[in-house]
Amino acid sequence: MGWGKIGTNGDRFLPFVLSGAGILEVLLVHPDYDRRLFVPLALLLPLTLLFRRRQAVAVLAVNIAAWVVIDVNSPINEDPLALAITLAIAVYSVGAHTGGRQTVAGAALVAVLCVLGTAADANEGTFVDYLGNAIFFFVIFGGLWLAGRAMARRRARE
Repeated sequence: MGWGKIGTNGDRFLPFVLSGAGILEVLLVHPDYDRRLFVPLALLLPLTLLFRRRQAVAVLAVNIAAWVVIDVNSPINEDPLALAITLAIAVYSVGAHTGGRQTVAGAALVAVLCVLGTAADANEGTFVDYLGNAIFFFVIFGGLWLAGRAMARRRARE
């Protein structure tokens, strides 16, 4: 079995693993979360990754919208890890599986995500707080997007 076959099967398998992990996390680690909201999010949001190669921009847009809901409804700095991993994969995918205008749209969505994350995690509301958050989000999500672009370039050369 070559690496290509493992990657294709992993693309199909990983969203289901993340869904299961997300549901267990909501039920066992975060019992104080509103289960009527978070169980469906934990079940469905990772499944968007099944479309990450063909509809990467749409997958990222859905994940960003879901994260607005998550941030409004969860205690500060207690985000569900399985859903955070799902978001990270969506950001990487929009870098790795887009071209032309979709790449620009994906980069714009990543920038919006970083700005939203900076504002949502501002605990103190000071300049240093915002600056630290902005650096964190732009390095993490910008780095994931750039890693995706690097892989797209590598695939194009092969």
